[in-house]
Amino acid sequence: MSDRAAFKVGYDKIDWQPLPPADRPASTHFARSDLPCPGFISDTMPPASHVDGKYYTSKSEYRAVTKAHGYVEVGNDPARLRPPEKPKRDTKRLDAALHRAISQLG
Repeated sequence: MSDRAAFKVGYDKIDWQPLPPADRPASTHFARSDLPCPGFISDTMPPASHVDGKYYTSKSEYRAVTKAHGYVEVGNDPARLRPPEKPKRDTKRLDAALHRAISQLG
């Protein structure tokens, strides 16, 4: 008996009954907290020293002073997680190098 025939015989023996419905809880959206805005990001931060010698507890003030002094704030930019692009292969240079190597061998 071939593999295909054995598969067909086994396939025909399956009792194709519909599955019972899954016991799933009703879809509810759970809030992360009891506050009315659970996704709120505050402007406060722990006191941080800046290049001007002052301490800032407001993110917006800290960023404004950083920008005014010509600095760039480095953070969690998602671009840093992307792999760098691979350089494209220069087939003309590869072909020329291959022909040069073959001609040197004689």
